[in-house]
Amino acid sequence: MAESSITTKRRYRGAVVRPDIASASRVRPRRRRGSASHARILFPVCAALLVIGALGIIYVSQSARLTQATYTYSQLQAQQSQLQQEEGQLAAQLSLLQAPERIDAAAQKLGMVAGGTWIYAHSASSTYNAPGPEPATAGPSQSHIRAFLRAFLGIFTAFPQGSGQ
Repeated sequence: MAESSITTKRRYRGAVVRPDIASASRVRPRRRRGSASHARILFPVCAALLVIGALGIIYVSQSARLTQATYTYSQLQAQQSQLQQEEGQLAAQLSLLQAPERIDAAAQKLGMVAGGTWIYAHSASSTYNAPGPEPATAGPSQSHIRAFLRAFLGIFTAFPQGSGQ
């Protein structure tokens, strides 16, 4: 039985020789089954998985940051309400401490007495000038200075109430 050379296929070390195409010396390598199709599908699938993984990591990171920010916000709100309560307590305590009745009671405990009217004394060597209206020729700034000096000097020359004159 004679086989025609056109239909004959010879195998040489993993290659198929087809004598019916161009020449018998042409050898084409044998492909493995599905290797090219697997490569064409595998690359886009890996790329898609990487993108989905990156998006998942970004989402989880943002969720963690949001959770941390919410926790910090609630802590700051609690601290603010605590400080507002403390401010109210301190304001009430300050108003009690500034009350005139409390100040009078504390002064009496220390042995202080309420002051009466001013008493002016003068020495024999100086003349006594009672405060009165300023002369019309003095300017407003001079009259204020003179009134201050008279009041200031009156502090040092006044006698305490009940100690005599």
